[in-house]
Order: sequence, then C-alpha cells, then structure tokens
Amino acid sequence: MGRTNQRVRRTGRNVPTEEYWVSDKSRLLMLILCICLGWFGVHWFYVGRKIEGGITLVLSVFLLISILGGSDVYYSMIDSMPWVRIIFMVIILAWIIGIVGILSAWFTDNEDALIYNW
Repeated sequence: MGRTNQRVRRTGRNVPTEEYWVSDKSRLLMLILCICLGWFGVHWFYVGRKIEGGITLVLSVFLLISILGGSDVYYSMIDSMPWVRIIFMVIILAWIIGIVGILSAWFTDNEDALIYNW
C-alpha cells in the first residue's frame, strides 16, 4: 500500500517543475467513487484522506437531515433556512472540483503520492 517506485515530473506555467511519487491507488476507481458517492466523500476515504472525507460526510449528513427532517416541502424549507442552500452549493462545488481534479490528475493520497495511474 502507499506508493509505487514510479516518479512523475509535473510542469506548469509559471510553476517550477515538481517531482512526485505515484500512488498505487486507481484514478479510475476514485473517479467512479467520486461520481457515484462523492456527495458523501467516499473517494477521499478511498485514498486515505480522512479529514477531507469526514468534513464532506458531516456536511452531507447534516444537509440530508435538514432536508428530510426540516420541512414537508423542500422548497419552502430552502426559503426559510438559507444556510441549507449554502451547504448544498458548497457540496456541489466540491463535487465538481473533485471530478475535474481527478480527471486532470492533481490529487494526492495521504502519503502525498500523486494519484496518476488509471
């Protein structure tokens, strides 16, 4: 578990070249987990990032409890509790950033090894 013997150089515009170890985690599996269960942070737990996964899970469960237990009609609840809308937008934004980040291969696992291989 952890990282492979492979190293990858990443260069960017106006950014110095950096060299990363490559993780043994699958980027394809992480992408599938993010698309299907990313709302609950499952893809973070897969790569060992428990803090990011825990924050996402807590926000999602809090949002789910607020939506299901707060009101009979979802739309009236959003009007009466604007923080639900904010949490919902944060989760959607994090989900989209997660998908884009996985596709562009800039996520690292808990050992700071780049999740690079499909």
